[in-house]
Amino acid sequence: LGCVEEMASVAAMLSAERIFIPNRNDRGPRQDQPAGVPSTVLALDKERVGDHVLLLRLWEAWEEAGHSAQFCHHHGLQLRAMNFAKDVRRQLS
Repeated sequence: LGCVEEMASVAAMLSAERIFIPNRNDRGPRQDQPAGVPSTVLALDKERVGDHVLLLRLWEAWEEAGHSAQFCHHHGLQLRAMNFAKDVRRQLS
C-alpha cells in the first residue's frame, strides 16, 4: 500500500502529549469545534475525516515549514511536543 511513512508519522504524533496549546486565541470552543483545537488547525481538516488524518496533515505541514517554531506558534501547537514527535518519527524510520 505504500503508507508506512504516513503511519510512522501518525504514530509519532500520537506518542506526544498535548500537541495543542489549549484555547490560545479562542474565547472557548464553538459547538462545532472540538475543545482546545485552534481554528487555524481545523482548517486543515475541512472534510472532517478524523483525528489521525488531522495529525498527519499537521505533521506534513510542519515538515514542509521546515519544523518551524513560527509554524507551531501560528497554529497553536506545542513546539516541545512537536519536537518530541520528530524524535519518535526519526526512531521509527
